Amino acid sequence: MAFFAPMLTDKSLQLVQDAGPNTAEGKNMQYSAVWSADGTFIVQVGKDPQLVTEAMEKNEISYIFHQLNISPAIDYCAVDSETLSVIGATNADMVGKTVAKLGISAESMQNEEHGFHANIEGKYYYCIFKKIETRYMGFIIPMDVLYERIPLDLLNLALCLVLICGTLTVFVANCVNRYVIHDIHRINGKLNRITQGDLEEKVNVQSSREFSALSRYINEMVGSLVNNDRKMSYVLSRTEMNIGVYEYRDGVQQVYCTERIPQIFGWTDEETAYYTGDRVHLYTFIEELRRSRMVGERNVYRIPGEPDRYIKLEETHEESSVFGVVNDVTEEMQRRMQIESERDTDPLTRLYNRRGLSRRVERILEAGTGDTYAVVMIDLDDLKEVNDTYGHESGDQYIISAAEILKKIVGESGLTARHGGDEFVLFLEEQSEEALQEKLMQLEQAQDSSEAVLHDGQHVPLRFSMGCCFIDEVAAPYDEMLEKADIAMYQNKRQRKEKHGKQPRRKE
Repeated sequence: MAFFAPMLTDKSLQLVQDAGPNTAEGKNMQYSAVWSADGTFIVQVGKDPQLVTEAMEKNEISYIFHQLNISPAIDYCAVDSETLSVIGATNADMVGKTVAKLGISAESMQNEEHGFHANIEGKYYYCIFKKIETRYMGFIIPMDVLYERIPLDLLNLALCLVLICGTLTVFVANCVNRYVIHDIHRINGKLNRITQGDLEEKVNVQSSREFSALSRYINEMVGSLVNNDRKMSYVLSRTEMNIGVYEYRDGVQQVYCTERIPQIFGWTDEETAYYTGDRVHLYTFIEELRRSRMVGERNVYRIPGEPDRYIKLEETHEESSVFGVVNDVTEEMQRRMQIESERDTDPLTRLYNRRGLSRRVERILEAGTGDTYAVVMIDLDDLKEVNDTYGHESGDQYIISAAEILKKIVGESGLTARHGGDEFVLFLEEQSEEALQEKLMQLEQAQDSSEAVLHDGQHVPLRFSMGCCFIDEVAAPYDEMLEKADIAMYQNKRQRKEKHGKQPRRKE
């Protein structure tokens, strides 16, 4: 313990004792001692000197290289950067020798990090060294070992290239035969049948994008021939009528039309050039025309801006083309409308009567346009009071005012009819349920906010009760729908009467 006594006065000391027998066992030991970090106690460790020696040897570079077992033909070594002597190597004979004695150029080792050649004891080597801190680490490989596999690798590469070329040649030949030659034969065979008159033949070769496009073009060409033939037959069958024909196709801007199309539509020369010069313009015009469809008529429209002219329009859509036939039916519609007006019109209100409304509703439902429908029954309130107070002439004017109000709300998209006495029936037709609900809301608002103008110019409140029945795709007959609307109307009248202290009387 006397060896470590100076540490009691100097806590910075770190002492290691020479190996010697310890006091307790007489066993050969080597002791070392240091103060703890906080300086409150001394830590002392004893170890067998032989184990210390072995541990120190394992930290030596020569021991590390001795443990490397990579390739016996390649020598790995470490060279001291100052003395240029080998301090460790997988080849023990190299340890302690200078690089110059080994035949390695010190200048090349220091400057050529990517490698250099050296003649060592009459044999050529390839050397690579890199400086790491104070040492050069590197390896030395004989040139014959470095290049010994090159001929075999080149031979293997050549054989692989020959095999790949042969395989590609066979593969390309098969692909050309399968996807080109074979498909060309298929197309030629189908074209031969088409040229022989079989216009129902279809070319459907999809093996490549080019053949797919070619097949499509051929089919379109044949389809165009078939369509032209069918269209010509269709037109010839209607030559006794005042008709016009137009056609346009996707991808083609120009529109084809006969000379009667501008006459039927009433186009000027500028309008004709505008609508036939771009299919989008004609499509927009046709869509605008469809908004003027005649209620109760199928494919009959009123020409915008010309309320007294009517046309019948029929279109066929086939793949990428649209073919339309337009027929001027103005005279026919005017005759029919005059006859139907005299037969189906109420003389007082000029609305449809019960028969006229029933015929047109049945025609609309039979056509099945897919729109949303509703039947509304209207019963005027206080007509008796008007008759008793102002006279029957004022009562008639009360009914006429109601007819004008109801017809204005229904508009062109529906039908308004006088069912008899003070009862009206409305047939509402809209393209959506939202539009139909909006029309019904307008009627509800008009129930208690309208006025009638009597024959002497006097204004009196106009009130009415109403009941509605919606018509769906599986609707019952029109008469049953009308009865349901009538029941709903009397329920509405009862609620209104109860609100004002009166009870309704059901009309028989």
